[in-house]
Amino acid sequence: MIHACVTRARNLPDMDRWPKDPKPDAYARVRLVNDDNECKTSRVDDDTSPDWGQLCCSLEPSLPLNQTTVSFVVEDYDLITHNEVIGECRLPASPFEQGWCPLSASCTGPAADCTGVARGEVWVSVALPSTHQPPAAPPSDSPQEPSPPPPPPPLSPPLSPPLSPPL
Repeated sequence: MIHACVTRARNLPDMDRWPKDPKPDAYARVRLVNDDNECKTSRVDDDTSPDWGQLCCSLEPSLPLNQTTVSFVVEDYDLITHNEVIGECRLPASPFEQGWCPLSASCTGPAADCTGVARGEVWVSVALPSTHQPPAAPPSDSPQEPSPPPPPPPLSPPLSPPLSPPL
């Protein structure tokens, strides 16, 4: 059994044409290469950095683990025409992998043969049962807020007595 998760994507290319918003209506599919079983995220409309929450699948490989590859495909949903593949990331079944995985425009061979223009990235994790760890949240794309400055020192007492009001 392989545990595979997808959480979010970033830097996806525009996929649609006017009059629709050009940003993709993205969803992700997770499956093993050479296997029909898959799971799918919900769709996030008009967003180049969709956050699907966390979708985790337990997938049963039909091949030995050393010959098994996990495929993460991100697609753009289209109501009228066919859905378009934005890109695919493939990872070998391994004890534990997690991080941003580049999406390739074409990925037809084993993981080592995936080539093509980068089409964004997807945050994924792959684990085998003996090493399953809860996936960590992806790092935020926004810079961290600086810590607030320390409070100013208390005011010192005046050096001379206050002036009396004029009469």
